[in-house]
Amino acid sequence: MRNTFLILLIAFPLAACGGTNKGDEDADTDAEDAVDVTGDEEGEPPEPVAPPALEVSHDPLALTDQAREAIDTVPDWLQDDLAINLNKVFVTHQTAVAEAILDVADPNLIDEVAFVAAHSSPEMLEHGLFFPELLELNARLIYEYDTVLDYVEIVDVGTPGVDPDFYTTATYRVETEAGTVEERTIDPDDYYWYVVHPRLEDELPLYVNGWASGTGLRPDMGWFWREFLWDAAAEDCPTDRTCPLLSEFMPGIEVFKRASESTAYTTDGRDEVYAFVNEVLDWGAGTERPIQPNRIYVLHCGNCGEYADFTVSSLRTALIPARNCGASSNDHTWAEWLYQDVGWQGSLGFYRNGVRRDRIDNDCDGFADDSLDDTDEDGDGVTVAGGDCNDTLDSVYPGATEIQNGWDDDCDGVADTGFTDADLDGDGDGYSITAGDCDDTDDAIHPTATEASNGVDDDCDGTADEGYDAADSDADGYTIAAGDCNDNVDTINPGATETTNSIDDDCDGTADDGTDTADADSDGHTIAAGDCDDTNDAVHPGAVETANGVDDDCDGVADDGADAADADADGITIAAGDCNDNVAAILPGATEVDNAVDDNCDGAADEGLAGSDRDGDGFTMAEGDCNDLAGGTNPDAMDPFLSNNRLYAITTARGDSLAGIDRTEAYATLPSYLDIDVTDRTGAPVDGALVTIYGTWAVYGRPDQWAVASELTTDITGKALITVGEYNPYGYSVVSAVGDNPGAGYLNPGVDETTPYETHDIITNVPGTMPVNPSATEAELTGGADAEVTLDVSFAIESYRIEGDGRLFGSFSQEKDGGHVDAFLLDQDNYTHYQMNDAFEAIVVDLDAENGTFVEDLPRTQDWILVLSNTSFTRSTMVGSVTVNASPPGDITWTADVPELHVRVRIPPGEHVAVTLTP
Repeated sequence: MRNTFLILLIAFPLAACGGTNKGDEDADTDAEDAVDVTGDEEGEPPEPVAPPALEVSHDPLALTDQAREAIDTVPDWLQDDLAINLNKVFVTHQTAVAEAILDVADPNLIDEVAFVAAHSSPEMLEHGLFFPELLELNARLIYEYDTVLDYVEIVDVGTPGVDPDFYTTATYRVETEAGTVEERTIDPDDYYWYVVHPRLEDELPLYVNGWASGTGLRPDMGWFWREFLWDAAAEDCPTDRTCPLLSEFMPGIEVFKRASESTAYTTDGRDEVYAFVNEVLDWGAGTERPIQPNRIYVLHCGNCGEYADFTVSSLRTALIPARNCGASSNDHTWAEWLYQDVGWQGSLGFYRNGVRRDRIDNDCDGFADDSLDDTDEDGDGVTVAGGDCNDTLDSVYPGATEIQNGWDDDCDGVADTGFTDADLDGDGDGYSITAGDCDDTDDAIHPTATEASNGVDDDCDGTADEGYDAADSDADGYTIAAGDCNDNVDTINPGATETTNSIDDDCDGTADDGTDTADADSDGHTIAAGDCDDTNDAVHPGAVETANGVDDDCDGVADDGADAADADADGITIAAGDCNDNVAAILPGATEVDNAVDDNCDGAADEGLAGSDRDGDGFTMAEGDCNDLAGGTNPDAMDPFLSNNRLYAITTARGDSLAGIDRTEAYATLPSYLDIDVTDRTGAPVDGALVTIYGTWAVYGRPDQWAVASELTTDITGKALITVGEYNPYGYSVVSAVGDNPGAGYLNPGVDETTPYETHDIITNVPGTMPVNPSATEAELTGGADAEVTLDVSFAIESYRIEGDGRLFGSFSQEKDGGHVDAFLLDQDNYTHYQMNDAFEAIVVDLDAENGTFVEDLPRTQDWILVLSNTSFTRSTMVGSVTVNASPPGDITWTADVPELHVRVRIPPGEHVAVTLTP
């Protein structure tokens, strides 16, 4: 059940008109119904009265009884994520997954089973071929293989069912440089995500018979990859081939990782997995590009994608933490494994950053970023001087075999000799243009794709959106058949007004046509009236020309008439030869000083000072140092190698479909940063917006085409930060619950070229509006003698979960610190107004609070309701707790105790929790 909210209600009887003031004239009309708490005679204490009822009256999580029981069964640290995730799936699947948790026979497996249930895409849990019993099989196999693997030990911390924080991790035997063996325990998160989780990347954890196909089957008809790779592959192995088993490679291996200089152990667990992989697979993709490990095993061939999937699944089967890692813009992926001392390491070798250029002539030969002709960086036996056209790839050199991969493998100047672009599967979806792929840059478009209502010919049959043309998805009165070029945005249709926004609003095939009469920068001049830069209000016809390299007055000439200015007041104008009219110390005739600046405007810096070695690199300018302020620049320095294999962003895959963005800095030589800020049209931050970052497809020699580099999701402040590679252009697009920017099939230019270690801001907005709470007015409440209940409330929001949609199958949820809710204490009538999104009154209004406390004396004449609201977000679930305590004020006593109400709250976006106090 996807759209649910949590409301805490405190019920007291409510006045007919919702009034909260004690001095109402009709208060006497309720006298007959009021409880008599006065003493029989003057001075006697009032009679004890029955205590009020205190209960949660609205819980927005639509969970079945089995689901609630399963949540209560698992360790405390898993309960929030499990509750939130089960709430997103339909009831039948929710119950099936919950029963799979409750049916776990071995209590030690409960955390592994529950973790996968809590951290898998809801879409995966609802998949028709996913069987929840696989959750326990997956966990049971981990413990089973642990008994025969000498280099690893599964460690349960605490007692399941007894310790609320029970968890599991793994300890590995590692050989040191000294030849001793030490034990290293990994972080539990790495154990659960990268050993336990049964999903690798773009496949699903299904029962697959790889000998027949790569599709899912019933449990009795196929195998889960963990059991298939370990030993089940032998069951149906054909007589004409051998079937290596991982179980034959791993027993007797004593250390997970041996020291590089040690000879005490000839092999380690990691190396044995690689030996298994290399015995099973041969390099080179076939006509089928499988993603299920069982099918990859059977076909025993593949390119980087198959090798990465198969290596990661093999490592996890051997209980070694592993994950897929890749550079999407470069169409490359590989496996990474975790080693405690040095973090994540690539099993297929580190990705070489071919654009380690710094725009500097490091070796002072007169050229910046020229290649090192006399070195063989990739170890293929051929240097650049010998004709190697890419010295970062050992498969590329003169005489190499040309294969269909977009590279000039044999360095003859032509990529894919003998192949055409039509033969190349550019997007890796298994279909080339020759095979009928009508868009070989998008892996979602190919002949067997499912047609969607998106204005795109998804299945390449020559028709877009067949079966959908009659629909009007955005309810703007125009269907695709009627010419709507974006049926997801109601402001884009054939009858819309074209605006200056780089979007074809009126679907005539041209963006922003007819908008030259707009004055975008409000300088009083339109483009039609001659404004040559309608984004800068200082540039327009009639502006004063200044010496700034800009055509300020739009006469076609920059800085004309400005040379006579003396901006720095040093007595020399630009016309008179001042080469920097912003610094008074720089002018013709000035004394040259040791600062790498042309102080005297003669065209050379620091002339006459060549005898000093200012940067201490052993070379003076007289000896050829072309930059004596940079120690890394001199005739003996190395100029970085330049190739088209640019590094844009490195991402990792997680089992819930999240593309991690934490690995770029580990691979990039000079990383940069993009800081994205997404707001709606009113300036309100947009949470959960999916921001896709694009880089040019230079790896295939197509700098005019863009490929996905990475994706990330904005937090509740509307912000997201990503690390990217250096000296690259980047584009972006935004998809959110309140609108997209730009429309489908387009992207925005973001940064022309990033600068190393600098943060580049991208500020953008979407056309919709974020939801807001109805207007709340704080009303007064007078206590006094009629106040017969004291309400003590405290709440705390500890974290929130952002839900996102990834390029991989399904959606994911990320935990973030912080969060906030709006809190109200009100009567029944006003609570009804609140639910109907009307203005309302409350005696407590606490907006945007991360935590709060208040104490109120309340009359017993009506119900009272406490509301914690999360209606101002679209993709973020607030998680925390609330405590409510009721006690009698003054000398009034109750006939029984009212228990303190303490509840865990999980409030999905657009919902609220309510607690009711009833007399």
